[in-house]
Amino acid sequence: LLEFKEALQSVTPIKMSSRSVNKVLLTGATGFVGAQILKSLLLQPGLKIVCAVRANDIAHAKARLQSAFQAQKIGSIDFSRVEFLLTDIAKPLLGLDEQAYNLLGHQVTQVLHNAAHTSVLRDYKSLKTANVTTTSQLMMFAKRFSASFNQVSTIAVAPTDGAPLAEEFVARHSGLNDGYQQSKWLSEAMVETAIQQGITSKIYRLARVTGSLRSGYINQNDLVWRILRTGLKHLKLPQLAVFEPWTPVDKVAKFVADQTLYGTQNSVFNVTPDTLVPLSQLYSWLQEYGFAFEIVPLDDWLKTIEQSSDEDDLAIASFFRAQSQKSHEPMKLEAFNQNFKSASRSSETRLESLTKSDLAIYLDYAFDSGLINVTSHLVAFQNIKKLIAFLKLEKELS
Repeated sequence: LLEFKEALQSVTPIKMSSRSVNKVLLTGATGFVGAQILKSLLLQPGLKIVCAVRANDIAHAKARLQSAFQAQKIGSIDFSRVEFLLTDIAKPLLGLDEQAYNLLGHQVTQVLHNAAHTSVLRDYKSLKTANVTTTSQLMMFAKRFSASFNQVSTIAVAPTDGAPLAEEFVARHSGLNDGYQQSKWLSEAMVETAIQQGITSKIYRLARVTGSLRSGYINQNDLVWRILRTGLKHLKLPQLAVFEPWTPVDKVAKFVADQTLYGTQNSVFNVTPDTLVPLSQLYSWLQEYGFAFEIVPLDDWLKTIEQSSDEDDLAIASFFRAQSQKSHEPMKLEAFNQNFKSASRSSETRLESLTKSDLAIYLDYAFDSGLINVTSHLVAFQNIKKLIAFLKLEKELS
């Protein structure tokens, strides 16, 4: 961190003339959250977006963006307003030569850094380049060209003292156990340094981000859905004292995009709802919908799925084994969110509590996509389809 402070201090902002058009440099646009952020940005008339994408060429980059949009069924992309940065942005000058770097800097008004490797199974060293070095290079770019800096982070940086996470920067603490937590905490500390050096910056801490309720899309890397997928396949679900916020990705993305464009103050936002969803509540709703399964102690569940030949099952088992004793402890991810609630009023992005009907929309997608086997849970499948048909009819009539 000291090395970064000195490097950032050495960057001298150049005198910038006013830009006639806003242009956002966006990272991570091909990801689950990033595609929705790009969609929200494209709803702003006249806005230009530069997407940093890992691709062989422009055609490949376009194909990756289109695939990300198609996966979530969020429409088409106006490529006349999208430009591409295909370099390795973890390198000095974002991988550009001096002339191209200066040209880009004279055009970009906001940097929105959403990209990150989110695996909790990898160590800090393996995540440093993607999650820390890239952040450093983008901040130096923002300082040099007087662009605002916006960082998508996570509530996983929270201390483990049991107190709700405040909407402020967090001191280093002993609860930063895995490489993902460590790299995101350091990225936040770098943003704090940037603010101290005069860069207008905002942090958006996300919780569990779920698919849009318009489509019911499920991010298959989502831990809760991986537990449900594995458990329902084996007709057993683990006893876990987990309480988490559920935040639909389209609402999260709209808030991030709006604040990036129109927020003027340095801020830390915990983008979370007021209520948490206990995993036990999900289990109860599943049973009410007709799913057949038993709830067993975590160790018994792990022994069952470790007999599987499915790589996804074994990966989940490996994750819980790596967590050791922590897996048996209650996990309640509470966070203060007054900054978020105050700012969200202007962008109409209030986060509602998850309902039983909301879960049905996701379960419908899970059946249709093969995430949950229909044959193993035929009664639940039929009940879900009846409810979805009713909800669609109710919406049409209203």
